[in-house]
Amino acid sequence: MTVQSIDMPGAPPQMAAMMKGKTTKQSYCITPEQAKQGPQEMLKQNPSCRFTKYSMLGGRISTEMSCQQNGGTMTARANGSYSPTSFNITSSATMTGRMSMKMTSTSTGRRIGACPGK
Repeated sequence: MTVQSIDMPGAPPQMAAMMKGKTTKQSYCITPEQAKQGPQEMLKQNPSCRFTKYSMLGGRISTEMSCQQNGGTMTARANGSYSPTSFNITSSATMTGRMSMKMTSTSTGRRIGACPGK
């Protein structure tokens, strides 16, 4: 995931500057059972999150999700493409409440093989 833009009113400018352009890499190992549930379940990072829109059809994905966090509401929208072994998504997120912010990012992923030890 790479942060493309970030706006954090009231935060020190250097905080946003540190995040903009930053790329974060992660690896996940999922079971066949988790894979069968599809990405909708894996995208729920927080039990308070609810999808208000979810479409995954014909190689295109479009979602909108709302979560309660830190006394505010985070709304995230994502659009992109996917295949059985990869994805490419552009996202925007808006946080309201005490820690308001707006952020856009791009995410790419691909299957790299079987889980270690499997």
